Amino acid sequence: FTSRQRRAKALWDIAGDAGLSSCVVGWWITAPVEEIRGVMVAQTAAPPGSEGADLRKGGLVAGRSGQVWPGDLEERVFARAREAAAELPAREAAILGDASSWPSSLRDLAGHSRWSLAADLAYERIALDLLAERDRCDVLLVYVGLPDVLGHRFWRWTRPGDFAFPPSAQEVEQYGQVLRRAYEQLDAFVGTLRREAGPSATTVLL
Repeated sequence: FTSRQRRAKALWDIAGDAGLSSCVVGWWITAPVEEIRGVMVAQTAAPPGSEGADLRKGGLVAGRSGQVWPGDLEERVFARAREAAAELPAREAAILGDASSWPSSLRDLAGHSRWSLAADLAYERIALDLLAERDRCDVLLVYVGLPDVLGHRFWRWTRPGDFAFPPSAQEVEQYGQVLRRAYEQLDAFVGTLRREAGPSATTVLL
């Protein structure tokens, strides 16, 4: 889906009507970006056969327009995304541990989650960069998707009791902390956001 298909006001539109500026980072269905009061960094996504059909959710694509508003921030946004990409191996290891010895099916699950971690790291960097500019954002909305993505893939080992045929104790020991470690990473990011926003900020965790 694209932003052009939305027919109702989004939260950033309502904020703009109230005279507030919004910084929207990685939110769903924001490609192409809208000319809002503030900043928008799109989560690119499109269904097969539509405009930009080569795009997928959770990524910024170099050389493509419609991903950053205002356009003069594009270079800065992509610089933060490149910095985040350099952190990816370390953050991946912190969540997955050593996945090289995993069975191929589990390695595939981890590999198919990598795009989400890469997107989250970029959105984290970009959001903190915008937040550091004190007068830029009255409202900051930032989306992170890794707990959802890993939840789909690793719930079986996180909550084995939910399954009629649970995995072995050895598998739970090996893979049961992946989702929890992802939540720890998210908790750390939320904590950093709250500290940077200051004690007068209102935080909504959705």
